[in-house]
Amino acid sequence: SLVKGNATIEGTTTTQDLLVNGDSTTKGNSTIGGSLTVEGNTVLQDVTINKSLTLADNAKIDLGNSDIEGSFNIYGNTDKKTLSQALDQLQMTGPLVYVDPKTNKDVQHRTDVVRLNSGSDKPVRVTNVADPKEASDAVNLGYFDKKLSLNMRDVHSRINRVDRRLRSGIASAVAMSLLPQSYRAGESVVSVGGGTYRGASAIAVGYSRVTDNGRVIIKIGGSANNSGDYAGGAAVGWKF
Repeated sequence: SLVKGNATIEGTTTTQDLLVNGDSTTKGNSTIGGSLTVEGNTVLQDVTINKSLTLADNAKIDLGNSDIEGSFNIYGNTDKKTLSQALDQLQMTGPLVYVDPKTNKDVQHRTDVVRLNSGSDKPVRVTNVADPKEASDAVNLGYFDKKLSLNMRDVHSRINRVDRRLRSGIASAVAMSLLPQSYRAGESVVSVGGGTYRGASAIAVGYSRVTDNGRVIIKIGGSANNSGDYAGGAAVGWKF
């Protein structure tokens, strides 16, 4: 069959070879046993391809807002590749989104592993990743470095505070350990001492007394350091 003008066919049509040079509209069932060549605008509805569809070099397909359902393979010029491998070779003017046509929501594929392959088993880079909003979102390096830097500054600040209070505590211990005490029966002593350790400082005050019979010794002391911490203690001793 050769149609050079505009053709409108209604009903069931069977042909071996069909060449259309103009516009063609087919309503009904058409069976083409040979080749189909169309040079113009063709509108097809509910097309079933049982064997193969071959596109010539530099051919373009504009899907518009169409949906593609089912599983299929995309083949290159020489080596056969699955869809996941061939997507890297597609030229897209917009984002690639998998959407359920019935619910109009993102499709979630159940899988435990997502692997990106550059074709040579080398690591690949994932770029233009937005800052995460949910705990399960992927994280970009800039966001990770910023959060890590903030957390590390907080850790260093806490370590410095612990170190400062530790040094001040040691200075308090030094000051209290040097407080003198009474040794003779019936004697009382009030004492003041100071201590320092690695830049920290402390002051201590103490009181001690020996009973008149010389057998019991009482000692009380307290200290304050430059970190604002206070320490105190008391002790009783018996001589026999």
